[in-house]
Amino acid sequence: MADTWIISQKPSFLTEWIALSPKEVAQILEKIKLLTQDPTPDAKVKKQLKHMDGKLHRLRSGRYRIFYTFEQPYISLLALRKRDDDTYNDDIDSEFLGGLDPDLTEITQPQQPDWEKIFAPQDKPKTPLPEPITTDLLTRLRIPDGSW
Repeated sequence: MADTWIISQKPSFLTEWIALSPKEVAQILEKIKLLTQDPTPDAKVKKQLKHMDGKLHRLRSGRYRIFYTFEQPYISLLALRKRDDDTYNDDIDSEFLGGLDPDLTEITQPQQPDWEKIFAPQDKPKTPLPEPITTDLLTRLRIPDGSW
């Protein structure tokens, strides 16, 4: 397929993925790259799970299984499970994560900041003295008469 696919993933998928060893992380990454080339089931490595509402798919990756859904142009990575007897007993919702809404009615252009305003000298707020300077205060501080 010549289509471009965009990966979206649940935070729990990412958490499960980064908890693996570096070798397994690389293996999963290679399988995700394979998925972006063509996410449709091939009945071997990629399989549609009809018993789990038909929208959910499974990708084999060594000792792990990647559960995903897809709808052009998004592939939603939902779960990463170690292969065992309970792998398919988990209740994995076949939700579609998607991405940004492609029907944006208004695309805004980035605006240049007002650099003049940002770098203009700022007046520092003036902090009032705790008490006014008087001759009595200067005398108590023992400031000589000729200094003020």
